[in-house]
Amino acid sequence: MNRARFELNLRSHRNKALQRDWVAQGATHFGFEVIDRVKERDDPAFDRAAELEKLLELWREELQCTTDKGYNTP
Repeated sequence: MNRARFELNLRSHRNKALQRDWVAQGATHFGFEVIDRVKERDDPAFDRAAELEKLLELWREELQCTTDKGYNTP
């Protein structure tokens, strides 16, 4: 979250649509929050990256952020 804010404030964020809206609307119109966390397991076969990818896909679908309602377009 800190990195995203830093890049947005420097006008160097890789998501050009988000950057454009950040500049146009101002930082006070945006929020950042943790919506879920990977549940760590004490298992040698535990794949944190795979679990994170599953959560990311789940929340992208739930929040519809890959449509015109969000900034995570494919």
